[in-house]
Amino acid sequence: MSGTTSGWRKMLRWAGLVLALLVAGGLSLSVWESPGKLSPWPFILVIGLIVIGSVAIAWKWELAGGILLIAEGLFKPVGSTDTFLTFPPIFGVLLFLVAGFLFLASWWIERRTSKNKGD
Repeated sequence: MSGTTSGWRKMLRWAGLVLALLVAGGLSLSVWESPGKLSPWPFILVIGLIVIGSVAIAWKWELAGGILLIAEGLFKPVGSTDTFLTFPPIFGVLLFLVAGFLFLASWWIERRTSKNKGD
């Protein structure tokens, strides 16, 4: 049973990592999305770096990183002016939330497995 649980945990963790990095990359690339408009590119790049930092934290400490990604997803609509590759703004929010919940699920499985090994 532990091997199956470990496989699920790895899959959730990698899915969260890939999704969060796609979000960070998409957010950073939205600087060049509208070439005719003046884009607040330093602000967007800083946000992209913050998301990448959150992903690094999530990779090391899944609980803290998952919470950070969810918080970023909830914060995104406040100042969102980008179209995130022409998708509705809710799409970007959902990507943050899903990535955060994937990391939280991976943390929960690890915690449950560790607790069962101790019994």
